[in-house]
Amino acid sequence: MDKNKAILVERNGEQLKYKLHDKTHSSTTDKQTAAAVEDSDKSIPVLTGSSKSKKIFSKKSPGKGQSFKPLVVAVISAIMIGSLLGFFMLRLFVGVEGEMVGGAADADQSQNAMAVAEDNSSSSVAESTSVPLESLQAHVLQAGIFSEEANAVEWADGYIAKGIPMMIWEQDNQYFLLAGIAATKEQAKQIADSLQAKGSVDIYVKEWSTSSGEVELTAEEQEWMSAFQDVWQTSLANWSEQQNLSMETWNELTDTAPESTETLAPLLTSINESDEQGTQLLQWMYDYEQLIQ
Repeated sequence: MDKNKAILVERNGEQLKYKLHDKTHSSTTDKQTAAAVEDSDKSIPVLTGSSKSKKIFSKKSPGKGQSFKPLVVAVISAIMIGSLLGFFMLRLFVGVEGEMVGGAADADQSQNAMAVAEDNSSSSVAESTSVPLESLQAHVLQAGIFSEEANAVEWADGYIAKGIPMMIWEQDNQYFLLAGIAATKEQAKQIADSLQAKGSVDIYVKEWSTSSGEVELTAEEQEWMSAFQDVWQTSLANWSEQQNLSMETWNELTDTAPESTETLAPLLTSINESDEQGTQLLQWMYDYEQLIQ
């Protein structure tokens, strides 16, 4: 071994460097050195080079503060990212919900406005009020009275076969066979005498009137109903004197009827479809009364 080489010995955590040729040390020191060499790990490397001692730095483990700092940074970053995402999501949902609510509100307002407009339009166009119907009065020619409709129909067919017009008037669960109408009692008797001569039948004259009551009519329907009453009274007077009925006047009346009127529809249909002059005024009188039923 080279005498100039140094040997490195570690004792009590300290590194000591010795030169083997150093004679300044006492024998005691040599013994201590030898003992240190023997006690040391044989695997300790032998270092060569300058005689200056080198400091060995061991990598220190990170302290508590150093290990905690990255964790704090990560937590803060996560909180900030989560807050930003939450804010954007909240804005998104609020915007969508506001749009939906706003759209629904606009739709409701539109529907309400339309409904109000329709109500106002309907009320202004077809507002009806309850008005009384004047009773129509006349004298009728009665040929019979029955409690069963079938019997009334059978007898009516028999009279019609003899050339006597008949009309069945239902009232109070009874069926009256009426053969004609006149404005006065004397006029009614004259008509009855002429009919009896045709078929040898018994005909009785009696006063007759429609029931009084009220009906829901619009202003336009009220105006037409008033015209109907006037035309009916005029026609009754003409029929009583001349046994003639002018349908031209009635056609003009139906032409002036309100459009799309449900209340007056049965009466209008009866006027337009009638073809028997002997009982027409009776039938229209009956249909008139049915308006208040």
